[in-house]
Amino acid sequence: MTATEESAQTTVKGRWRRWRIVVPLAMAVVGLVAAAVVVRPWSGLPKDAVFELDGRVYVESDLRRHLVEQQAMYGIEAPDLDQEDGRRLAAQSFAVSLVVDAAAEEAEVTVSQADLDRAAQEFLDAAYPGGRTEFVDALADEGVSENDVLEELERQLRIERLYSQVTADLTIEAETVRSAYEANPEDFDVPPTRRISAIAVASRSEALTLRSSLTPSNFARVARRRSLDASTAPQGGDLGFVAAGQLQGPFAEAAFRSRPGQVFGPVRSPGASYVYLGLVEAVRPARRQSFEEVREELRTTLVAARGLTTWQAFLTDAVAGADLTYAEDYRPADPSSLPGIDLPGSQPSPSIPSGPAGTER
Repeated sequence: MTATEESAQTTVKGRWRRWRIVVPLAMAVVGLVAAAVVVRPWSGLPKDAVFELDGRVYVESDLRRHLVEQQAMYGIEAPDLDQEDGRRLAAQSFAVSLVVDAAAEEAEVTVSQADLDRAAQEFLDAAYPGGRTEFVDALADEGVSENDVLEELERQLRIERLYSQVTADLTIEAETVRSAYEANPEDFDVPPTRRISAIAVASRSEALTLRSSLTPSNFARVARRRSLDASTAPQGGDLGFVAAGQLQGPFAEAAFRSRPGQVFGPVRSPGASYVYLGLVEAVRPARRQSFEEVREELRTTLVAARGLTTWQAFLTDAVAGADLTYAEDYRPADPSSLPGIDLPGSQPSPSIPSGPAGTER
Protein backbone atom coordinates (compact mmCIF):
# COMPACT_ATOMS: atom_id res chain seq x y z
CA MET A 1 0.00 0.00 0.00
CA THR A 2 1.50 3.37 -1.03
CA ALA A 3 1.70 6.50 1.13
CA THR A 4 -0.95 8.07 -1.10
CA GLU A 5 -3.26 5.13 -0.45
CA GLU A 6 -2.70 5.42 3.30
CA SER A 7 -3.56 9.13 3.41
CA ALA A 8 -6.49 8.65 1.09
CA GLN A 9 -8.10 6.15 3.46
CA THR A 10 -9.34 8.99 5.64
CA THR A 11 -10.52 11.20 2.79
CA VAL A 12 -12.25 8.96 0.24
CA LYS A 13 -16.00 9.38 0.68
CA GLY A 14 -19.03 10.73 -1.13
CA ARG A 15 -21.82 12.92 0.06
CA TRP A 16 -24.51 15.38 -1.05
CA ARG A 17 -24.33 19.13 -1.44
CA ARG A 18 -27.19 20.54 -3.51
CA TRP A 19 -27.40 17.31 -5.48
CA ARG A 20 -25.61 13.98 -5.62
CA ILE A 21 -21.87 14.63 -5.66
CA VAL A 22 -19.77 12.32 -7.76
CA VAL A 23 -16.54 11.44 -5.95
CA PRO A 24 -14.45 11.08 -9.12
CA LEU A 25 -14.85 14.80 -9.87
CA ALA A 26 -12.90 15.66 -6.74
CA MET A 27 -10.48 12.86 -7.57
CA ALA A 28 -9.97 14.34 -11.02
CA VAL A 29 -8.45 17.49 -9.62
CA VAL A 30 -6.49 15.70 -6.91
CA GLY A 31 -4.92 13.68 -9.66
CA LEU A 32 -3.42 16.75 -11.27
CA VAL A 33 -0.88 17.49 -8.55
CA ALA A 34 1.93 15.80 -10.43
CA ALA A 35 0.70 16.50 -13.95
CA ALA A 36 3.00 17.88 -16.61
CA VAL A 37 0.91 20.42 -18.51
CA VAL A 38 2.37 21.67 -21.76
CA VAL A 39 2.79 25.45 -21.50
CA ARG A 40 4.05 27.31 -24.56
CA PRO A 41 4.71 31.02 -25.09
CA TRP A 42 1.54 32.92 -25.96
CA SER A 43 1.18 34.46 -29.41
CA GLY A 44 -1.38 35.55 -31.96
CA LEU A 45 -4.65 34.72 -30.15
CA PRO A 46 -7.63 36.94 -29.34
CA LYS A 47 -7.21 39.65 -26.74
CA ASP A 48 -9.86 38.14 -24.45
CA ALA A 49 -8.50 34.58 -24.72
CA VAL A 50 -8.04 32.62 -21.48
CA PHE A 51 -6.30 29.54 -22.84
CA GLU A 52 -6.07 27.29 -25.89
CA LEU A 53 -6.71 23.59 -25.32
CA ASP A 54 -6.09 21.06 -28.07
CA GLY A 55 -6.54 23.66 -30.79
CA ARG A 56 -9.64 25.42 -29.42
CA VAL A 57 -9.46 28.89 -27.92
CA TYR A 58 -11.55 29.60 -24.80
CA VAL A 59 -12.30 33.23 -24.10
CA GLU A 60 -13.33 35.14 -20.99
CA SER A 61 -17.05 34.76 -21.72
CA ASP A 62 -16.59 30.96 -21.74
CA LEU A 63 -14.87 31.13 -18.38
CA ARG A 64 -17.55 33.37 -16.88
CA ARG A 65 -20.30 31.06 -18.08
CA HIS A 66 -18.50 28.08 -16.54
CA LEU A 67 -18.29 29.89 -13.20
CA VAL A 68 -21.97 30.85 -13.27
CA GLU A 69 -22.96 27.24 -13.91
CA GLN A 70 -20.74 25.99 -11.08
CA GLN A 71 -22.25 28.50 -8.70
CA ALA A 72 -25.80 27.61 -9.71
CA MET A 73 -25.24 23.86 -9.49
CA TYR A 74 -23.07 23.59 -6.40
CA GLY A 75 -23.34 26.87 -4.56
CA ILE A 76 -19.63 27.54 -5.13
CA GLU A 77 -18.77 31.21 -4.76
CA ALA A 78 -17.18 32.37 -8.01
CA PRO A 79 -13.71 33.90 -7.70
CA ASP A 80 -13.22 37.54 -8.54
CA LEU A 81 -11.76 37.67 -12.05
CA ASP A 82 -10.55 41.21 -11.40
CA GLN A 83 -8.14 39.75 -8.83
CA GLU A 84 -5.03 38.11 -10.21
CA ASP A 85 -5.08 35.01 -8.01
CA GLY A 86 -8.80 34.42 -8.54
CA ARG A 87 -8.47 34.87 -12.30
CA ARG A 88 -5.60 32.41 -12.63
CA LEU A 89 -7.15 29.77 -10.38
CA ALA A 90 -10.50 30.01 -12.16
CA ALA A 91 -8.81 29.49 -15.52
CA GLN A 92 -6.90 26.48 -14.23
CA SER A 93 -10.02 24.88 -12.77
CA PHE A 94 -11.91 25.37 -16.04
CA ALA A 95 -9.07 23.93 -18.11
CA VAL A 96 -8.80 20.88 -15.86
CA SER A 97 -12.53 20.17 -16.15
CA LEU A 98 -12.26 20.23 -19.94
CA VAL A 99 -9.35 17.79 -19.91
CA VAL A 100 -11.43 15.38 -17.84
CA ASP A 101 -14.35 15.76 -20.27
CA ALA A 102 -12.07 14.95 -23.19
CA ALA A 103 -10.80 11.84 -21.42
CA ALA A 104 -14.38 10.61 -20.96
CA GLU A 105 -15.16 11.26 -24.64
CA GLU A 106 -12.04 9.45 -25.79
CA ALA A 107 -13.04 6.46 -23.66
CA GLU A 108 -16.46 6.53 -25.39
CA VAL A 109 -18.32 6.79 -22.10
CA THR A 110 -22.05 7.31 -22.67
CA VAL A 111 -25.11 7.96 -20.52
CA SER A 112 -28.55 6.64 -21.48
CA GLN A 113 -31.56 8.94 -21.47
CA ALA A 114 -33.19 6.76 -18.82
CA ASP A 115 -30.19 7.15 -16.50
CA LEU A 116 -30.10 10.88 -17.10
CA ASP A 117 -33.82 11.17 -16.35
CA ARG A 118 -33.38 9.28 -13.09
CA ALA A 119 -30.44 11.44 -12.06
CA ALA A 120 -32.37 14.60 -12.95
CA GLN A 121 -35.27 13.55 -10.75
CA GLU A 122 -32.84 12.70 -7.95
CA PHE A 123 -31.31 16.15 -8.31
CA LEU A 124 -34.71 17.85 -8.16
CA ASP A 125 -35.80 15.88 -5.10
CA ALA A 126 -32.60 16.68 -3.21
CA ALA A 127 -31.99 20.28 -4.23
CA TYR A 128 -35.52 21.63 -4.75
CA PRO A 129 -38.06 20.06 -2.38
CA GLY A 130 -40.55 22.70 -3.55
CA GLY A 131 -40.72 20.97 -6.92
CA ARG A 132 -40.21 22.06 -10.49
CA THR A 133 -41.52 25.60 -10.00
CA GLU A 134 -38.89 26.28 -7.34
CA PHE A 135 -36.26 24.77 -9.62
CA VAL A 136 -37.17 26.95 -12.61
CA ASP A 137 -37.34 30.10 -10.47
CA ALA A 138 -33.94 29.38 -8.93
CA LEU A 139 -32.34 28.84 -12.33
CA ALA A 140 -33.79 32.12 -13.56
CA ASP A 141 -32.25 33.91 -10.59
CA GLU A 142 -28.85 32.37 -11.37
CA GLY A 143 -29.05 33.01 -15.12
CA VAL A 144 -28.73 29.31 -15.95
CA SER A 145 -31.01 27.31 -18.21
CA GLU A 146 -32.52 23.91 -17.52
CA ASN A 147 -30.51 22.55 -20.43
CA ASP A 148 -27.30 23.78 -18.75
CA VAL A 149 -28.22 21.79 -15.65
CA LEU A 150 -28.93 18.64 -17.66
CA GLU A 151 -25.65 18.94 -19.55
CA GLU A 152 -23.71 19.32 -16.30
CA LEU A 153 -25.56 16.40 -14.78
CA GLU A 154 -24.78 14.23 -17.80
CA ARG A 155 -21.16 15.30 -17.58
CA GLN A 156 -20.97 14.19 -13.96
CA LEU A 157 -22.43 10.80 -14.82
CA ARG A 158 -19.88 10.36 -17.62
CA ILE A 159 -17.02 11.14 -15.23
CA GLU A 160 -18.40 8.72 -12.68
CA ARG A 161 -18.50 5.98 -15.31
CA LEU A 162 -15.05 6.83 -16.59
CA TYR A 163 -13.75 6.44 -13.05
CA SER A 164 -15.50 3.06 -12.81
CA GLN A 165 -13.86 1.94 -16.04
CA VAL A 166 -10.39 3.01 -14.95
CA THR A 167 -10.65 1.33 -11.55
CA ALA A 168 -12.81 -1.68 -12.49
CA ASP A 169 -10.17 -4.37 -11.97
CA LEU A 170 -8.77 -3.21 -8.65
CA THR A 171 -8.44 -5.74 -5.83
CA ILE A 172 -6.96 -5.73 -2.36
CA GLU A 173 -5.09 -8.74 -1.03
CA ALA A 174 -6.36 -10.28 2.20
CA GLU A 175 -2.99 -9.80 3.87
CA THR A 176 -3.06 -6.08 3.01
CA VAL A 177 -6.39 -5.70 4.78
CA ARG A 178 -5.08 -7.56 7.82
CA SER A 179 -1.89 -5.45 7.86
CA ALA A 180 -3.91 -2.21 7.74
CA TYR A 181 -5.90 -3.34 10.78
CA GLU A 182 -2.82 -4.38 12.75
CA ALA A 183 -0.89 -1.21 11.89
CA ASN A 184 -3.40 1.10 13.61
CA PRO A 185 -5.61 -0.95 15.94
CA GLU A 186 -6.60 2.16 17.91
CA ASP A 187 -8.49 3.38 14.86
CA PHE A 188 -11.05 0.69 15.58
CA ASP A 189 -11.75 1.64 19.17
CA VAL A 190 -15.44 2.32 19.83
CA PRO A 191 -16.21 4.80 22.64
CA PRO A 192 -18.71 3.96 25.37
CA THR A 193 -22.29 4.39 24.21
CA ARG A 194 -25.66 4.57 25.89
CA ARG A 195 -29.14 3.97 24.62
CA ILE A 196 -30.98 7.17 25.42
CA SER A 197 -34.62 8.20 25.14
CA ALA A 198 -35.73 11.83 25.34
CA ILE A 199 -38.90 13.87 25.76
CA ALA A 200 -39.00 17.46 24.51
CA VAL A 201 -41.34 19.96 26.20
CA ALA A 202 -41.83 23.70 25.90
CA SER A 203 -40.65 24.89 29.34
CA ARG A 204 -38.72 23.96 32.45
CA SER A 205 -41.84 24.15 34.63
CA GLU A 206 -43.64 21.70 32.34
CA ALA A 207 -40.63 19.39 32.43
CA LEU A 208 -40.51 19.44 36.25
CA THR A 209 -44.21 18.64 36.49
CA LEU A 210 -43.90 15.83 33.95
CA ARG A 211 -40.81 14.31 35.55
CA SER A 212 -42.61 13.68 38.84
CA SER A 213 -44.75 11.04 37.11
CA LEU A 214 -42.12 9.52 34.81
CA THR A 215 -40.73 6.03 35.30
CA PRO A 216 -38.70 3.74 33.05
CA SER A 217 -41.83 1.72 32.34
CA ASN A 218 -44.02 4.63 31.20
CA PHE A 219 -41.35 6.84 29.59
CA ALA A 220 -41.93 5.63 26.01
CA ARG A 221 -45.70 5.93 26.31
CA VAL A 222 -45.46 9.49 27.66
CA ALA A 223 -42.92 10.40 24.97
CA ARG A 224 -45.26 9.28 22.20
CA ARG A 225 -48.06 11.36 23.68
CA ARG A 226 -46.28 14.46 24.98
CA SER A 227 -42.91 14.96 23.27
CA LEU A 228 -42.67 17.91 20.88
CA ASP A 229 -39.83 16.23 19.01
CA ALA A 230 -41.70 14.90 15.99
CA SER A 231 -38.70 12.92 14.75
CA THR A 232 -38.41 10.70 17.85
CA ALA A 233 -41.82 10.83 19.55
CA PRO A 234 -43.28 8.00 17.41
CA GLN A 235 -40.44 5.76 18.65
CA GLY A 236 -41.09 6.63 22.28
CA GLY A 237 -38.28 9.20 22.27
CA ASP A 238 -35.64 6.57 21.43
CA LEU A 239 -32.34 8.06 20.20
CA GLY A 240 -30.66 4.66 19.91
CA PHE A 241 -27.14 3.96 21.16
CA VAL A 242 -25.12 7.18 21.05
CA ALA A 243 -21.66 8.30 22.19
CA ALA A 244 -21.23 11.41 24.30
CA GLY A 245 -19.78 13.23 21.32
CA GLN A 246 -23.02 12.79 19.40
CA LEU A 247 -24.99 14.67 22.03
CA GLN A 248 -25.09 18.34 22.94
CA GLY A 249 -22.96 19.31 25.95
CA PRO A 250 -25.42 19.66 28.87
CA PHE A 251 -27.57 16.77 27.66
CA ALA A 252 -24.49 14.56 27.17
CA GLU A 253 -23.22 15.36 30.65
CA ALA A 254 -26.54 14.49 32.24
CA ALA A 255 -26.99 11.32 30.18
CA PHE A 256 -23.50 9.96 30.86
CA ARG A 257 -23.51 10.60 34.59
CA SER A 258 -26.91 8.92 35.09
CA ARG A 259 -27.36 5.24 35.93
CA PRO A 260 -29.08 2.75 33.63
CA GLY A 261 -32.82 2.98 34.22
CA GLN A 262 -32.57 6.52 35.61
CA VAL A 263 -34.71 9.42 34.38
CA PHE A 264 -32.73 12.66 34.22
CA GLY A 265 -33.39 16.32 33.47
CA PRO A 266 -34.75 18.81 32.81
CA VAL A 267 -31.93 19.92 30.50
CA ARG A 268 -31.84 22.81 28.04
CA SER A 269 -28.89 22.96 25.66
CA PRO A 270 -27.69 26.42 24.57
CA GLY A 271 -29.85 27.64 21.70
CA ALA A 272 -32.26 24.70 21.92
CA SER A 273 -35.95 25.34 21.36
CA TYR A 274 -37.09 22.83 23.97
CA VAL A 275 -36.33 21.52 27.44
CA TYR A 276 -35.54 17.81 27.62
CA LEU A 277 -36.08 14.92 29.96
CA GLY A 278 -34.07 11.77 29.34
CA LEU A 279 -33.84 8.12 30.25
CA VAL A 280 -30.77 5.89 30.14
CA GLU A 281 -32.06 2.61 28.72
CA ALA A 282 -28.80 0.63 28.48
CA VAL A 283 -25.02 1.05 28.60
CA ARG A 284 -22.29 -0.34 26.36
CA PRO A 285 -18.66 0.01 27.51
CA ALA A 286 -15.81 1.13 25.28
CA ARG A 287 -14.28 -1.66 23.22
CA ARG A 288 -12.05 -2.40 20.25
CA GLN A 289 -13.77 -3.82 17.16
CA SER A 290 -12.36 -7.13 16.03
CA PHE A 291 -10.82 -7.64 12.62
CA GLU A 292 -13.79 -9.79 11.60
CA GLU A 293 -16.19 -6.96 12.42
CA VAL A 294 -14.39 -4.35 10.31
CA ARG A 295 -12.82 -6.48 7.58
CA GLU A 296 -15.31 -5.71 4.81
CA GLU A 297 -15.56 -2.00 5.59
CA LEU A 298 -11.78 -1.75 5.77
CA ARG A 299 -11.39 -3.63 2.50
CA THR A 300 -13.81 -1.22 0.83
CA THR A 301 -11.84 1.75 2.16
CA LEU A 302 -8.56 0.31 0.91
CA VAL A 303 -10.03 -0.38 -2.54
CA ALA A 304 -11.21 3.22 -2.70
CA ALA A 305 -7.77 4.46 -1.69
CA ARG A 306 -6.11 2.34 -4.35
CA GLY A 307 -8.70 3.58 -6.81
CA LEU A 308 -7.66 7.14 -6.06
CA THR A 309 -4.05 6.28 -6.79
CA THR A 310 -5.00 4.61 -10.08
CA TRP A 311 -7.26 7.50 -11.07
CA GLN A 312 -4.49 9.96 -10.25
CA ALA A 313 -2.10 8.18 -12.59
CA PHE A 314 -4.74 8.09 -15.35
CA LEU A 315 -5.48 11.80 -15.08
CA THR A 316 -1.81 12.68 -14.84
CA ASP A 317 -1.29 11.05 -18.22
CA ALA A 318 -4.39 12.74 -19.66
CA VAL A 319 -3.30 16.22 -18.61
CA ALA A 320 0.29 15.62 -19.67
CA GLY A 321 -1.00 14.73 -23.12
CA ALA A 322 -3.16 17.81 -23.45
CA ASP A 323 -1.86 20.71 -25.52
CA LEU A 324 -2.71 23.55 -23.12
CA THR A 325 -1.52 27.10 -23.44
CA TYR A 326 -2.60 29.82 -21.00
CA ALA A 327 -2.80 33.49 -21.82
CA GLU A 328 -0.32 35.44 -19.74
CA ASP A 329 -3.00 37.08 -17.58
CA TYR A 330 -4.54 33.69 -16.76
CA ARG A 331 -1.51 31.45 -16.48
CA PRO A 332 -1.29 29.83 -13.01
CA ALA A 333 1.95 30.22 -11.11
CA ASP A 334 2.30 26.45 -11.37
CA PRO A 335 0.07 25.01 -14.11
CA SER A 336 0.72 21.46 -12.88
CA SER A 337 -0.42 22.15 -9.32
CA LEU A 338 -3.77 21.47 -7.66
CA PRO A 339 -6.34 24.17 -8.51
CA GLY A 340 -7.24 26.13 -5.39
CA ILE A 341 -10.96 26.54 -6.08
CA ASP A 342 -13.41 24.62 -3.92
CA LEU A 343 -14.97 21.64 -5.66
CA PRO A 344 -18.45 20.23 -5.18
CA GLY A 345 -18.55 18.48 -1.85
CA SER A 346 -15.36 20.12 -0.56
CA GLN A 347 -17.05 22.56 1.79
CA PRO A 348 -16.92 21.75 5.53
CA SER A 349 -19.91 20.11 7.12
CA PRO A 350 -22.34 22.47 8.86
CA SER A 351 -22.07 22.85 12.62
CA ILE A 352 -24.16 20.52 14.75
CA PRO A 353 -27.40 22.15 15.90
CA SER A 354 -28.59 22.10 19.48
CA GLY A 355 -31.00 19.18 19.88
CA PRO A 356 -29.99 16.42 22.33
CA ALA A 357 -28.63 14.10 19.65
CA GLY A 358 -27.01 16.80 17.54
CA THR A 359 -30.06 17.67 15.43
CA GLU A 360 -32.42 20.58 15.81
CA ARG A 361 -35.56 19.51 17.61
